[in-house]
Amino acid sequence: MRLYEFYGDSKGSAICLGDFDGVHKGHRRVFAEASKTGDWGALLFTHNSKGEKEILTLSEKLELLKKLGAKYALAADFEKELKSKSPGEFVEVIASFKVRTVAVGYDYRFGKGAEGDVSLLKELCSKRGIDVIVAEVFEDNKEPVKSTKIRALIKNGDISEANRLLDSPYIISGKVVKGLGNGKVLGFPTANIEVSEYKLLPCDGVYKGKVGDKSAVVNVGKNPTFEAKRRTVEVHIVGEEKDLYGKDITVQIIDRIRDEIKFEKKEELILQIKRDIESIKGEK
Repeated sequence: MRLYEFYGDSKGSAICLGDFDGVHKGHRRVFAEASKTGDWGALLFTHNSKGEKEILTLSEKLELLKKLGAKYALAADFEKELKSKSPGEFVEVIASFKVRTVAVGYDYRFGKGAEGDVSLLKELCSKRGIDVIVAEVFEDNKEPVKSTKIRALIKNGDISEANRLLDSPYIISGKVVKGLGNGKVLGFPTANIEVSEYKLLPCDGVYKGKVGDKSAVVNVGKNPTFEAKRRTVEVHIVGEEKDLYGKDITVQIIDRIRDEIKFEKKEELILQIKRDIESIKGEK
């Protein structure tokens, strides 16, 4: 289990427990409750504990937690380190961090086979002098905000609605690697992002994005005009002329512009890209 110290360690703090995939509005309620007790951090998993594609990778999640005020984070390999532990053994692990308080969501489950619930957590922690805070459900339109729903929205390309529930933009991050070079040939150079195999990507299409303070057009898919075979994430940063090859970048995905289209002529594609750029700049 690895400790990431942002501003401090776990001793005497409140520790937040959960997958926290997406770090959405419901998760942030847990963090807010923990922060009322003083310093807080979180126990994370290196990959989604249910084996699903991740809204946020571990590195993306760590960066966001730091911005939200976490003092530290612990990252565990769920399959190797925690999956087989009984509820009692799991709480022993938590106690070893010397925390004062545990903060969880209303529907939190733990231990082998998700045997433990909030009531059992309170009972086991009480024996070790650890307080337990249970955050109330965060509802949107009378429905609990859940990672499952947000994951479905992203898959369907409904990024603006996903962002509203996340309370921050859905992001794609990774190293810029060599692509096919088609964008440069067309006059619109793109950064080809090497995306984690665990990352949840939206459906194929063209998206409005931002890299830093610059607007961007983001293409997710196989570039049907060029009959590419591999799915890629390519980003054209408006007004950016620097060579980004080998650099790590983070793209905020704001909204979906359109489907991918196969054009018969390159000139038609160039004209469409110009329209895409004008649309994200608010021009007519």
